[in-house]
Amino acid sequence: MIEDIGENRFQGEDDFYIEHIRDILGHSDFSRLKDISNHGSTNLYEHSINVSIRSMRIARKLGLDFKAASRSGLLHDFYLYDWRKGEGPGLHGLRHGRISLLESQKRFELTRKEKNIILRHMWPLTPIPPSSLEGLVVSIVDKICAVEEIIKIDHSEILDSRDDLSTRGEIITKRRSHLFNNRLFSIKARIIASRFQALITG
Repeated sequence: MIEDIGENRFQGEDDFYIEHIRDILGHSDFSRLKDISNHGSTNLYEHSINVSIRSMRIARKLGLDFKAASRSGLLHDFYLYDWRKGEGPGLHGLRHGRISLLESQKRFELTRKEKNIILRHMWPLTPIPPSSLEGLVVSIVDKICAVEEIIKIDHSEILDSRDDLSTRGEIITKRRSHLFNNRLFSIKARIIASRFQALITG
């Protein structure tokens, strides 16, 4: 059975698109991502759906393989541990692409392109770029969604804590750390954009 958030977020999209990702959204292990924190208070389930929707829409506008973009967008962070709680292996940022691919292959049928997109989505943090334009789309969208989720949560937390000065101070300190991370994301995004342009003009 497909979870409510999946149906709600995909309302208005073509039925044939829903069919391409139904096996993933309806899988019990994919629902487990709801219990894994990601950026701010956004869980991994919500983040994965955000990346999938945007990647699909961009791929369709560019005339690319939107099925591969949507499926790999859902599975790019398909690791079943919370690294923020000390779970899983070390060097999570460098290793979770491969881990997500291994977990995905155990449960779903994937094309060669989809496998590569999942494996390489952390480029340029990892040195080897995706081998397809769809992979570049998913990689860029992933960073954009991450920044938006961090900024949104920081703002709401500060508003909710306005009457508690000690808590507010802690959150502002945490926000400064997040803003530093956002600058790193911005630098990565510029690197991606320049390499993306170079590949296109080639």
